[in-house]
Amino acid sequence: MTERSIYAWFSLAVLVAACGPLRPQSGTEPPAGLAPAVGPLVEAGARVARASPEISKIWAGFWQAPHAFGIAKPREAVLVVSEVAPESPFAALPRNALPPALRGRAYVAHGVIQGLYATQGNYFDLHARIVPGTELTVVFMKADPEATVEFLVHEAFHAFQLRVFSTPRRDDDAFDMPSAARPEFTSLIDLERSLLASGLEPMGRDSLEQVVRSYLAVRQRRYASTAESVRGEELHLERIEGSAHFVGLTAGAMSADPRRPGSVEKTVLEHLTMEMEAPDARWAVRMRSYGTGAAIAILLGRLNVVDWKTRLQDGATFHELLAGAVPLRPGEAEALARHQIEEAGRD
Repeated sequence: MTERSIYAWFSLAVLVAACGPLRPQSGTEPPAGLAPAVGPLVEAGARVARASPEISKIWAGFWQAPHAFGIAKPREAVLVVSEVAPESPFAALPRNALPPALRGRAYVAHGVIQGLYATQGNYFDLHARIVPGTELTVVFMKADPEATVEFLVHEAFHAFQLRVFSTPRRDDDAFDMPSAARPEFTSLIDLERSLLASGLEPMGRDSLEQVVRSYLAVRQRRYASTAESVRGEELHLERIEGSAHFVGLTAGAMSADPRRPGSVEKTVLEHLTMEMEAPDARWAVRMRSYGTGAAIAILLGRLNVVDWKTRLQDGATFHELLAGAVPLRPGEAEALARHQIEEAGRD
């Protein structure tokens, strides 16, 4: 297995595990004149295309509208949306069967597509080379169009990270499993997630800064007794997976019809408060990173840290950015952490 396919498989497995249950089916009928397998792909692709101008504003340099992408219905069809026609066996869909956002740029192929990576029967390729001169991300379709938009943009952002981010991969594969499996580690990280969740609630600036200081104090307490390899992996995963989760959720919300204000915060809040079921402590660290990273991204926005995306891209961690935005006062970390632990013990 190549490095590219290993990365794609691992990212896919983690995202499926971390995102929880799929949304209900949308129940919409396929557009007239299209095969049943193609209709849902067109519906999802049109959502992406319509939202592309707004998606391009999420992160500078990431999503340039119009943006080429692919969506697959496992074992049935693959839709490619591109200004440039993809290679054979893709064929153009008739313009009169397409919504305006896809006319002249929607292509479909059936059966096995050579050169398109698949895992367990599902097409999933961060760097598909099926359009001349272009790399595009292809993902399999989720239960409804909005979830598909989230998934596609999340994975396309990983491809962007590999091209642009400083240190998109962690060089050291070491991980001290016993350090991350200690009951104290788990209880403190659960407390941190609870504090992040409370920070997502509506509140004034002073109250938010107090919540953030409490969160940073508890995390500092946990890191004092946590192996460096665990800290390094957690910080890296928050930076990579947390930012991709934030971008994907934001794109999904932009594509929603009708719009649902606050849906990104609601989804992240659900992630922070859900029970994690992981096969081991390392997977648990990875799965938690989606929600904690996305939550810190939201908090940095609320704290008006205008350059956080550029700094994260250049190598800063979410933890560093949040600690810089709301510095702990000299001598207060231990008292704040002790107070939060005592309060949690009373619940």
